[in-house]
Amino acid sequence: MRKLASRRYRSSELAAVVGSRIEAFRRERGWTRAQLATQLEVDRKWLEDYERGLKLPPTYSLYQLAGAFGVSVGALLDERPAEPPVVAERLLSILRQFERLPATDREELTLFLERLLATVAMLRGR
Repeated sequence: MRKLASRRYRSSELAAVVGSRIEAFRRERGWTRAQLATQLEVDRKWLEDYERGLKLPPTYSLYQLAGAFGVSVGALLDERPAEPPVVAERLLSILRQFERLPATDREELTLFLERLLATVAMLRGR
C-alpha cells in the first residue's frame, strides 16, 4: 500500500491537482471537453473551469467524473498516481460486459484468458 502524502493542500492547490487529473484522463481517452460535457450533461464552461483549476469540483461531481472515466474518485485526487489508468475505451467496454456475466461464466472466461496469455507468452519466448 502506498503511503499518502502528509502535506496539506490549500483549496487552490487541490483544485489545480484535480483539474490536471481531469484533463489528463479526458485527453488519454481522446475526448474533447464538449464530448465529456455532453456525456456528463453539464455545460462545457463548467468542465473548463475545473480543468483549469479555477474551481474545486464538489463531491458529487467528482463521482460523476470518476464514473465517466472508469476510475476511482481517489485517482482524480492523487497528484502522483501509482499506476496509469486503463485508457483503452474498447477494453473498458469489454470489461463492463464481463462484469454483467454470471459468476460461473466470469470464472470460465478468466481461466480461458489466463491460458491464452500464458500461451502467447510461451510462443514469444517470455
